Amino acid sequence: MNIIGKLTLGLAFFCFVSAPALKWALNGWMPFMGLLLAFAAIFFVFSVLSNLRFYRNLLRSESIHFVATSFVFGVILFLFLTALNYTFYKRNVVFDLTENKVNSLSDFTMSVVDGLDKDLYFYFLSTDSESSKNEEAFIQKILEKFQRRNSKIHFKSLSIYKDPEVAEDFNLGQDESAFFAVFGNKKHRLKAVSEAHLTNAILRLTKKAKKVYVLQGHGERALEDEGAYGLMKLKVELERLYYEIAPLESFDIPGDAAFVAIIGPRISYPKEGMDKLRRYVEKGGSLLIAIDPGEAHNLALLTKSFGVEFQNTFIYATSQTVGMQDSKLTVFVESIKNRHELLTSQNPKSRPLFFISSPLRLEVNDLTTKKVTPLFKYGEKTLIKAEMSEKAPVVGDGGQIAGVVVESDQNEDIYSRVMVFGDSDFLSNQFFGQHANFSLIMNVFSFLTKDKDMVKLKPRLAKTTYLLMTQTQLNFYILLFIFPLPLVYFL
Repeated sequence: MNIIGKLTLGLAFFCFVSAPALKWALNGWMPFMGLLLAFAAIFFVFSVLSNLRFYRNLLRSESIHFVATSFVFGVILFLFLTALNYTFYKRNVVFDLTENKVNSLSDFTMSVVDGLDKDLYFYFLSTDSESSKNEEAFIQKILEKFQRRNSKIHFKSLSIYKDPEVAEDFNLGQDESAFFAVFGNKKHRLKAVSEAHLTNAILRLTKKAKKVYVLQGHGERALEDEGAYGLMKLKVELERLYYEIAPLESFDIPGDAAFVAIIGPRISYPKEGMDKLRRYVEKGGSLLIAIDPGEAHNLALLTKSFGVEFQNTFIYATSQTVGMQDSKLTVFVESIKNRHELLTSQNPKSRPLFFISSPLRLEVNDLTTKKVTPLFKYGEKTLIKAEMSEKAPVVGDGGQIAGVVVESDQNEDIYSRVMVFGDSDFLSNQFFGQHANFSLIMNVFSFLTKDKDMVKLKPRLAKTTYLLMTQTQLNFYILLFIFPLPLVYFL
């Protein structure tokens, strides 16, 4: 082939490829792209006419047979990969190669989804707008993971304009889109869409919420208090998830109590009140005791009857906790290595954060008839002081117990559980979302309500770096960098 034939053939190929590539990159057809195709045809015809002898010899050569064989092999490989991909698609086979499996359902969510034995429907009621269509696509993408796990999960998109009676059934306005989960005759509207929200919706519809009573009236942290000291975040988040949280202003514990929580009291409990709490535990009840040092409560008497001594001293960090006020009073808590079920989903690398806390000590005596197990401890780089003062004398070193579980033998007819912590701040609004506190709280609540599935909750954090580009930028990136790579290989 002469130089003119090579040049015109190259120009023909360039013009022919440029037209569809630019159409795809710019998301639309423009008039000048037609001219590129016309020039491609002209250049190609000119190249063939100026090199007729070359093309006749090429068709008779062995190289053309090699090209034909390679082409047939490529077609067969393409058909095989297409069939394989289609089979995986039809059978919902998906591989998640991310480090933390962020594109897969968590173990806890899978246990919830696997428990579905009846059809569950998710309805997206659309306004037919562009934003509504984008929202629908986003919902479908997340729901696909649930549907791959259980075929009893269904999704339907309905137009409130084409089916106005649907809007009436769901009590919607005329220009309002919405997302609902429906199980039997029960409906739940989702305010947001994520794996957690979908899982929570399934729990709300398929399980009866367990009721937790929080004692009030003795200076405890208040459920409705939105300040740093209160428990409003705890109440809202746990009710959104699964539980029903209610105040209890007497020691007469209702029969529907999953467990009773004592969180941060400042006033002494009467003897008859503590006796009622002990009898409640003896009859198979569960109790959470989260108390702070330096307060006027007398709950060391209650914890001692369960084999746990509340020392009423103060834990200090030997170095400042980064980013925390009163940082020497904020200390990290570590899991003690044992195989207790409460720790099954507690990540040992993520540590809860306590504030103004006291160490505990095991005080098993003849009256203790239950198994006492330390689960959490303060770090080795901590000190114990008799008073809340930097100048107070040191009375102990690090590694002291921070959390203890007391339980009867699971094989007994009456199975009770008591959880004791030397701090209540980790449950407060100020510290509720700090570090691994939420995971710890969820595990404690699940354990005390004797819900083994909920104990499996293990929040998944994505360690992913995202590159954000517009569609046009992405198209040009593929066009200019991805497509040329095979050409570089052959150069």
